[in-house]
Amino acid sequence: MIHMIIADDDRLIRESLTQLIDWGSLGIEIIASTETGTKTLEQVFLLHPDILLTDIEMPGINGIDLLQEIKKHDSHCEVIFLSAYSYFSYAQDAVRYGAFSYLLKPVDEAVLLQTVSACISHILSNQKNMAILQEGKHMHSIALSNVLKSLLWSSGISPVSQAERHILELAGFPLTTSECAGAVYIHTFKEKAFASCNLLPPTPDALSYPDNFPPLPPLPFLHNFHISLEPSEELLLWCLPSDKEQLLQTALHQYAKQLRQLYLTSGTISVSLVHDSTQLYKLYPECSFAALFPLFQANTIPEFNHAEQLLPAELPSYTAEQLLTTFEQNTDAIDKTIQILFLSFINNGILYDFNEVQLCCISILDSIGGINNPFSCSLMEWESDFMFSFKKELLDCHNIESLYFAMVRILHQLFDKHSTENIPKSRIVCQALQYIRENYISATLSEASELLFISSSYLSRLFASEIKESFSRYLMRYRMAVAKEKMSNPKYKMYEIALSVGYSDLAHFSKAFKTIEGISPGKYREKLHIE
Repeated sequence: MIHMIIADDDRLIRESLTQLIDWGSLGIEIIASTETGTKTLEQVFLLHPDILLTDIEMPGINGIDLLQEIKKHDSHCEVIFLSAYSYFSYAQDAVRYGAFSYLLKPVDEAVLLQTVSACISHILSNQKNMAILQEGKHMHSIALSNVLKSLLWSSGISPVSQAERHILELAGFPLTTSECAGAVYIHTFKEKAFASCNLLPPTPDALSYPDNFPPLPPLPFLHNFHISLEPSEELLLWCLPSDKEQLLQTALHQYAKQLRQLYLTSGTISVSLVHDSTQLYKLYPECSFAALFPLFQANTIPEFNHAEQLLPAELPSYTAEQLLTTFEQNTDAIDKTIQILFLSFINNGILYDFNEVQLCCISILDSIGGINNPFSCSLMEWESDFMFSFKKELLDCHNIESLYFAMVRILHQLFDKHSTENIPKSRIVCQALQYIRENYISATLSEASELLFISSSYLSRLFASEIKESFSRYLMRYRMAVAKEKMSNPKYKMYEIALSVGYSDLAHFSKAFKTIEGISPGKYREKLHIE
């Protein structure tokens, strides 16, 4: 239904136009009739009609001024003038300011209906074109998102099709060595709903970014793409001419630094290196891997250009037998060993082929099971009862970061005698547990939160919700589990055991032990028949 307002200061003319003409036959509904220019303007902005049929001379605002105000505010309302004045200047102004038609009174009903009918055709045509345009923009946005995701998740082996190149070129992102690209990765600890792919104009106040984001740097020729990869993962993809590579790397670093303040308690921000735009497939793996850097080495900024400082002078290689022996003797070695394994992916180039990384992790578990698995079950039982679920967990991972935590979690489930029954779901709690395993002698909640770039209160809540006990209680229980293991060895004195798990005061250690185990450490040792 087309909505129309009729405006005329002559009551008889207004009522005649409203009541005596069968507007319904044209699919028109009269939604208001007004007698002054001021009232008409109010009704136009309030009711948003498709057509305004109005006298040109009315009290208050005249028709030309009314038309100007309507067009100034980008209203889609079409204006048809009725006038008793045949002045050429009126008709000239009406055309200049965008009136659909200018009719002289008295107007023949057939001419009026013909004019309004033509106006309706014009409106419907515009609506159809607008719908096509919006659909085109929407489809291009979806296509652009799919192409960018495909390139970001690829291993760089498959060639880019002409259609994909065309979509990227339309968005101002040509795949060429004359353009360079880098990315900021946002991994939040709770799901967000961002647009799938927003093409952002090169202005500091780009509206496609969330309102609370820092303003974009005022870099000339900067193209910005905001891509939602997973419910909790966003990638900000920036592109500049290749001669601005260092400038782009600096800008990414500075912007990530600002974002870390925004996501201090709810996410991790990491940064890739800058590559030419033909190597987009390197950006996502680098961002995902860099998010692990603070875990690998305390206070390391999660940006891939810091990878070199994490690489040991010589990367060791392990056989399956060595891994099995190492993990059985010392589960604390699991985290460090898997860190070295993943760092080796940088040197051998596997990092950029995620399928290859997954197969490597699966192969390690297969090899361990084939030698002498922790449950001493047959190879068939190992494959059916354990490897099936392990493979599924590893294959369900979608990036380097999630794969690392899955691998560490599986190995601790297999070998760690001190592991908790509650397996954590979030990356941050996995990191906190690893911190405890590696630093249980001196571990504190405040230090853990600093290393993980989050607040102590947030870590405390998240830890308790997933592990079902507080950080301090878990730490105490872990220390007592280590202490119990050492009590079985008669060479250790009780005060030495206390010191080895972080208690300089033997009385404090005894109290903690009794809190967890229900008996004193002396009585526990007596039960083991050890003096």
